[in-house]
Amino acid sequence: MSSYYLVTVSMDDLFHLAARYLGDATRWDEIAVLNGLTDPMIKGVMTIKIPGAAPLSRDTLPWMNTA
Repeated sequence: MSSYYLVTVSMDDLFHLAARYLGDATRWDEIAVLNGLTDPMIKGVMTIKIPGAAPLSRDTLPWMNTA
C-alpha cells in the first residue's frame, strides 16, 4: 500500500503542490496519477492526495515557528 497525505487546496495547481510538498515541481504528474487528474489546474476546492508526503509541522517548516 502506498502512503500519501491529504491536503485541501483551493484555486491552486499541481506544479505548486509538487514543489511545496515533494520539493520538485516536475513531480506534479505523480500527484495527478494518484488523484486521477489530467488537468494540473485546480478549480474550486479539492482534497488532494500527496504521494509519500508527511504531515507538515513546525519542525519541518521553520518559518511557522513563532516562538
